[in-house]
Amino acid sequence: MRLVFADDDFDVRVLVRMFVSSVAEIAGEAKDGQQAVDIFNEIRERGETVDVMVLDQMMPHLTGLEVARLVRELDPTVRLVLFSAAMDHDLASVARSAGVDAAIRKTELKDLGDLLEELVA
Repeated sequence: MRLVFADDDFDVRVLVRMFVSSVAEIAGEAKDGQQAVDIFNEIRERGETVDVMVLDQMMPHLTGLEVARLVRELDPTVRLVLFSAAMDHDLASVARSAGVDAAIRKTELKDLGDLLEELVA
């Protein structure tokens, strides 16, 4: 499984990288929404694929939902996971209507376990 993830918090990126590297090849890591889209496009231009994108909601330039909408238009097969501290029922509902496959609340270290479970499901 090839994964791209985006989060503006460096520490979260380090933790996600450590947790998911056992189940996924990390194809790219972004510090903001625009960089996530750019990485996704660069990978596709090389003729490679991205299987999963894990996106924070609150990022500079583009939110996770904005990234999800753009990526979904380009490739409907990519699994999109919104992993955000801002997650609530309303955001999860909007995320699903935007094509996000899973919405996980990021509040504690155990939530990385939830993310890992979602990736291997």
